[in-house]
Amino acid sequence: MAGRPAKTPQRLKFVEVFEGNAAEAARLCAFKHPTIVGPRLLKVPWIAEAIRAREIKEVRPLIASRQGRQKFWSEVMQDTKNKMPDRLKASELLGKSEADFTENLKVNVSGSLADDIKRGREQVAHAGNIGGGEATKE
Repeated sequence: MAGRPAKTPQRLKFVEVFEGNAAEAARLCAFKHPTIVGPRLLKVPWIAEAIRAREIKEVRPLIASRQGRQKFWSEVMQDTKNKMPDRLKASELLGKSEADFTENLKVNVSGSLADDIKRGREQVAHAGNIGGGEATKE
């Protein structure tokens, strides 16, 4: 396989049948060692790109975009014919998608991370020696 691997019918079929499991796709294409060949095929640039292109063409239109979800939640929330729990849930999901419920915390840290790690290790070591003797596993 020197250079760019050829577009054989078997490799083209691999692109066609791949649905997330490389070994299974390779098995369906009758490769001799599917658990080895499948993952290797995913590393071939033209195969990886062909799978990405196929997924964009076939799958992406089926998945709602962020804007599509927000439009849907807004419509549910604003439609007075919907039950109040449904409208409230849509409102909550819309708010979460816009990060309306996040808290901004300001933290001031002084000293160095190395000092903090050293103190933490000392505390753990001290906690293991409570009672006088050395810490032991039982």
